[in-house]
Amino acid sequence: MVVSELKKKADGLLAELEGLVSKAETASKGVTEEAEPLLGDKELKITEIEAAGAAVEEAGKEAEESAKAAQTFLAKETTTIKSVPNIQGETPHTLASDLAKLQARLNEAKSSTKSTSIKALGQKNIRVKRALAKEKYEKSIAAFKKFDADKDGKLSRQEIKKYAASTGFTVPIDTLDEIARVLQKEGSKGVEKEDFFRLQVMLGIARDAAQDAKRKEEREKKKEGDLCDDARPQTGLAQSIPCMPKTWRQIDFDLRLQSASVCAVPSNPDGRSGVDTSYYCRLPQTTEEVNACSLKVYMAWTGTDRYGRPLESSNMMPSKFTQMGVGNIASQFLTSSGGMIRKIDDRVSGSN
Repeated sequence: MVVSELKKKADGLLAELEGLVSKAETASKGVTEEAEPLLGDKELKITEIEAAGAAVEEAGKEAEESAKAAQTFLAKETTTIKSVPNIQGETPHTLASDLAKLQARLNEAKSSTKSTSIKALGQKNIRVKRALAKEKYEKSIAAFKKFDADKDGKLSRQEIKKYAASTGFTVPIDTLDEIARVLQKEGSKGVEKEDFFRLQVMLGIARDAAQDAKRKEEREKKKEGDLCDDARPQTGLAQSIPCMPKTWRQIDFDLRLQSASVCAVPSNPDGRSGVDTSYYCRLPQTTEEVNACSLKVYMAWTGTDRYGRPLESSNMMPSKFTQMGVGNIASQFLTSSGGMIRKIDDRVSGSN
């Protein structure tokens, strides 16, 4: 093939490469255009942010495919274009320099696509977090707007009381005073929107304190009600046996004791009508009372065995206990009801 034909072929290859590079550049510009909403200053909703991000990703794929096509062609035809000699008597051709320029343009398009995609993705993540935070904030102050009846941008004492009541909490006066002292600015008629979160925290602390006090009071009442403080002394051999606490009598038992001497049953020694007999104790007298006298123990356990496998007694059959020495239990019970429970615990823990 003569030199002129080789040059003509190389010129055709350069023209084809020019088209491929131009297509890659156009695709790269498309990525930049799709990224503008994410890289600009305009505030976007989450749906708009997600849509813009998806558009950038799609444009980026198209730009990468265009650049890949141009790069493949360049790698295949570079030798053919560069190997064309100059024609004697004519001005030297510029095939090699033209090829280098096209390669530089392609590299620039690829670099622009990559950098724009990275920036757009970063801005997308930032904008999503910002939008979610704003959405969360708007939800958090929705209650503020609802209970700001006069729409003055502040919650007065009455409005704070109504807000707290909507959560099931009656605000004590001293708590309202403390809120006013801490959160209300001098000369202000209420708590402003910017301090609404701090108001919620202070109300939450006060509510928890009130609930703790209520639970403590209930525990104290229950503790007092569980003891037979007004039980009358038993007679005969049972004088040293204390009246069983109510909670013991209310529990169902799984372990039956063989001796009636460790069991006290309700009694009404004076025969008075309308008297709660649960506070008076005596020894069982009849066979039915003896058979009904039983000690029931509920046990539960949790943890792991020596191989680290989890153990839990929930919904499992009760443990099977070996025969217990009733005499020893009776002795412990006669000495101290607390001692009896410890004795049972010791035996149960060693035989389940």
